[in-house]
Amino acid sequence: STVLKNTSLLEREIHAAECFMRTWPEASTSLANKMVELVHLSKSLLEAK
Repeated sequence: STVLKNTSLLEREIHAAECFMRTWPEASTSLANKMVELVHLSKSLLEAK
């Protein structure tokens, strides 16, 4: 289903953001954390549909 595909895509985006934080420690932590939070929120909204 579309929701499952979107959820899988979001999970990959979460993983990519977490990897980015590990490989670029000088990056803005607060910005990266907000990006991860947005992806988690998007995933939650999709799962609620």
